[in-house]
Amino acid sequence: MERNQLLETAYKIEQFLANNKIKATVVEIEQGPVITRYEIDAVTTFQILQFLSYDLADYLHAKNVRALDAVIGKSTFCLEITNLAPLFFCLADLPKPDRDKIILAVTISGRPYYVSDCGIIFVVGGDSMEEDRLKELIQAQAGKVIIWRILPSDKSYETLPSHLSKGRPLICFKGAASVVRDSSKLLGSGDMYFLPKGSPEPLRLHAVNK
Repeated sequence: MERNQLLETAYKIEQFLANNKIKATVVEIEQGPVITRYEIDAVTTFQILQFLSYDLADYLHAKNVRALDAVIGKSTFCLEITNLAPLFFCLADLPKPDRDKIILAVTISGRPYYVSDCGIIFVVGGDSMEEDRLKELIQAQAGKVIIWRILPSDKSYETLPSHLSKGRPLICFKGAASVVRDSSKLLGSGDMYFLPKGSPEPLRLHAVNK
């Protein structure tokens, strides 16, 4: 999107919140290939923003809006808003990783996200196409990462919390709401949350094509 479009959306966010009796100012905009993150200084609570997110999506004609809790070290909140025309990267578009690392996906700002080559990553939600794309990406880099998909019908789904407590990384695609909050707002087509080893909060990442 052009800068003036981003600023127009920021203005609409402020107007929408003002119409709901919330004084708010957009203080920072981080544009990505699939979503754009708007940081707002608002006199409100996360629960209220979360409640209003569906109406805000309709107001902006956006596919999804996700409210994030207060930014660490700040008194601001974030809204992640789907771009009207999402852009997906190819492996050839990205810089090659260091030795013993592979590219897993890109961040919301389009930067490559690397993981250590060798190991197991659990996957929940999504469909076989998303899983296949991930496997093809790893194979294209001659990676040794094992993708272990867990379905709600599997017995291992019940023991998923114990796997995570051991620090094993997890990918959540759309439809894994029982594991990661707001995963129902993921876009599909490789849009994901990634819970790194030892992290309490998931990262929003987007698929890369081989």
